[in-house]
Amino acid sequence: MIKLNYNYGFKWHNQDDIFVKGYIYDEHNNFYKDEKLVEYFSCVQNKDQFKEKLCNANGVFSVIIKLESMYLVAVDKLRTFPLFYYQTNDEYILSDDTYFFQKTFNLLFNEISKDELLSAGYTTDKYTMLNNVYQVQPGEYIILEQGNLNLFREFYTSYATNELTSSTEQQLKKEFSDILDNITLRLIQSLAGKMALIPLSGGYDSRLVATLLKKHNYTNVVCFTYGNTNSFEVEISKEVALKLGFKWYFIEYTENLIGDYVQTEDFQKYYKFAYNNNACFLLQDYFAIQYLHNNNLVAKNAVVLTGHSGDLLAGSQLPLDIKYKCNDKKIVNKILSQTYALNTPKNVNVLRKRIQENLTNDYAYSIVENFFINRKISRFIINSHRIYEFFGYEHRLPLWDDELTKFFKIIPYEYKCEPYFYEEYLLKTLFEEYDIAIVPPDKIGRNTLISKLKRNIKKLIPQSIVDFREKIIFDNINNVDYMSKPLIESSEPIIQDSSNIDKVIVAWLSNKSC
Repeated sequence: MIKLNYNYGFKWHNQDDIFVKGYIYDEHNNFYKDEKLVEYFSCVQNKDQFKEKLCNANGVFSVIIKLESMYLVAVDKLRTFPLFYYQTNDEYILSDDTYFFQKTFNLLFNEISKDELLSAGYTTDKYTMLNNVYQVQPGEYIILEQGNLNLFREFYTSYATNELTSSTEQQLKKEFSDILDNITLRLIQSLAGKMALIPLSGGYDSRLVATLLKKHNYTNVVCFTYGNTNSFEVEISKEVALKLGFKWYFIEYTENLIGDYVQTEDFQKYYKFAYNNNACFLLQDYFAIQYLHNNNLVAKNAVVLTGHSGDLLAGSQLPLDIKYKCNDKKIVNKILSQTYALNTPKNVNVLRKRIQENLTNDYAYSIVENFFINRKISRFIINSHRIYEFFGYEHRLPLWDDELTKFFKIIPYEYKCEPYFYEEYLLKTLFEEYDIAIVPPDKIGRNTLISKLKRNIKKLIPQSIVDFREKIIFDNINNVDYMSKPLIESSEPIIQDSSNIDKVIVAWLSNKSC
């Protein structure tokens, strides 16, 4: 049985027992979307053909193919559109809506998953908040056999690697430049003249996306920034948009703008869609997109382009104490600390075992990166795109184009342990050309001998001091206090820790899952 309920932003399309959502480029750069995406998978008759199609699919998508008594099911490498499954006594049921399972089968919440939600902000691996409801993992395909209720699962892609490029730095810069041009041309083709709507921060990633459109003469671009009028993000993004010649909106987050949103019909629908019993919903962009949408400031068919997650490709999550080889215990501890950053989990031994069971024989640092992608990026960061979908907008992830991720996947550790290669290229080549080589305060002094010394010293400094410094730089740049207040006031029992918006959200959700 297949039950697909969500058609926000991207629509489900089906024909001849093929159900698809999203868009892809194939290995020949042919573009498939909507009904044409059905055509891409139409020749699949078995597991091997399915896997080949998935390996050649460059984009964001989910797909279900029904072959007689068998379901072939997959999501892209970031699990952009989540899919879930549940087994009854005599069949598998597939859906994009966990509330359908919850209501139909009166399911209970899983205690370990509740612990994960509070500790990480999402559930990991195949698990959801509901007992016996599972999700297809990023870069994974599964085969469900209805007759004997067999299940086969396999990852068709991974960011973990034991291969490295032998290219020189000069060759890498040329290759990187060519790839950026290639992904921009693909992006522009997929936009088909529609308005590109860019959430422009003060950092490098969204600035890169905007600059690439400028370089390739795409003019139907609108940028927006939100939050505290005094934040460095506002000052930098305004200057970047002005120099690139793009329209720019600033939405100041005030108590009046945000209001008591919790009881509104829109929010109630949004949080259930975004949370979906597996990952905390996000709020940062919600009020800005709502404002732009309700005031008709952007086209109804605008496409949101985010900069997620160039910083990761550059090496922002690279473990400084784990390189090519490392013992499993140290790798597992690193993944635990990265995953469960909100609160200390109670079921740490169970969670440790799950990580241990999924370790591979790849380079140690790349294993850590791969876990970070499969966990925080795919289940938390990409979940912010639910906001755009909810208000009816499609979105693109240009910096997750396969050509770019494959490039960074095999760059040696030495190019990423300081984000030297990525940031130096952007600042001294692309950004300098457009006079937007502005360094935000949290990145001043990077990629120098002094910065390397500081990074080594940082290893010896207590985390509380590091957190305090970051709080000074980023403290309330988005006026998140106004977002937290309605959640706290509507929560029973009362939320104790209001210092972090993500902690407030997961505590609010946990109270609803008691």
